[in-house]
Amino acid sequence: MIGAYYCSWSSPWVSDSGKMDLALLKDVYPGLEVVYISFAQPDMNYTSGSFNGTGLQFSQDFAVVRGAISILKSRGVIVMLSVGGGAYWSVTKNFNVKDIGSLVRDLGVDGVDLDWEVGVSDSMSLTSAIKAFKGLMSGWKLSIAGFSTGAYGPKGNDTYMGMNIDALVNAGGLIDWVNIMTYDAGPTFDPLGSLDCYRIYYKGPLNIGYEVGVQSWGGYLLTNDDVLKMATYSKNNNSENGVFIWCIGKDGNPSVADIINTCVGVFGNNKLPVPTPVAIPVVVTTPAVGSLICGVCKTVYLKQ
Repeated sequence: MIGAYYCSWSSPWVSDSGKMDLALLKDVYPGLEVVYISFAQPDMNYTSGSFNGTGLQFSQDFAVVRGAISILKSRGVIVMLSVGGGAYWSVTKNFNVKDIGSLVRDLGVDGVDLDWEVGVSDSMSLTSAIKAFKGLMSGWKLSIAGFSTGAYGPKGNDTYMGMNIDALVNAGGLIDWVNIMTYDAGPTFDPLGSLDCYRIYYKGPLNIGYEVGVQSWGGYLLTNDDVLKMATYSKNNNSENGVFIWCIGKDGNPSVADIINTCVGVFGNNKLPVPTPVAIPVVVTTPAVGSLICGVCKTVYLKQ
């Protein structure tokens, strides 16, 4: 699975769905299989046929975007609505699942990608959001964007370390795949080890992430060697795994096209639909804490 995030605010205005950059992504990036439209507000107030109050920043009319999504889907690309993103989490948001569901239905996307960056102190809100979404819209796909250290054992005053564990343990069977944000974590961060930590708690497809160019936090610069090494590790971990890119429109060397081409070479041209992960029940034995030891973060937490 090779995906990329698409920024609604950077899309040039057009009046014709067939000429919109969103509709043409498969022509520009033939190996692209999943597109994540960014970012919708978790607490949105949606009025039918309008982007006002949704957080999406398209300059195009609603019907033009909807038409472009339909064209992209007709080319075999899965289109997801990404809800959240770092900018929305200065305070915890109420998840307006009803309006999000209406927007998903009206846009004609395939499902929702939850980018839930609330921190470990409020990690159960992600679990609740997953259950609410799947309870209301069980026929649509659901992915989550996992934080870089989100499956590390919680430690000290770290705001985000371990923040995704509760959701993986208690709602992992409802998630179709996980995008791990293996970037913006500094130059010493180990993206391969992060994937290992997520694998402890989640048995479905895990996608390792690339940020094009200099990373927004920590200053690390992605290299061609990184792309090949990370993609190969992801595939060897599980053939159903994949990769994703933040983001289309961001310049760098390697470019978005370079990354996609390398990853197509690693993963082949496996077509979607994505295999549905098997729900693996978590059996907690006594003592639970410390019963699994991660070679990267050394400590592992299992919710009891």
